[in-house]
Amino acid sequence: MVEPGKAFDAEAFTVALWANLNSVEGSQVLAGRGPAARQFTLYLYHGRVRMLVEFTGGRHTHANVPAPRPGAWSD
Repeated sequence: MVEPGKAFDAEAFTVALWANLNSVEGSQVLAGRGPAARQFTLYLYHGRVRMLVEFTGGRHTHANVPAPRPGAWSD
């Protein structure tokens, strides 16, 4: 377990999320750790789900997948 607010010290990690969204328009955070744009954030962005990961002080990488269909459970 990672203490609240403590940075990750891992080469890799996994995030799992089930969501049933009313809308995929606009931006909305689905899950995250730490303040926005720190540690990691999983969010809707321009019709896609993006995972933004901070890998070193202020430097980021991200991955994108198509947004889920509204009104249906998605993993």
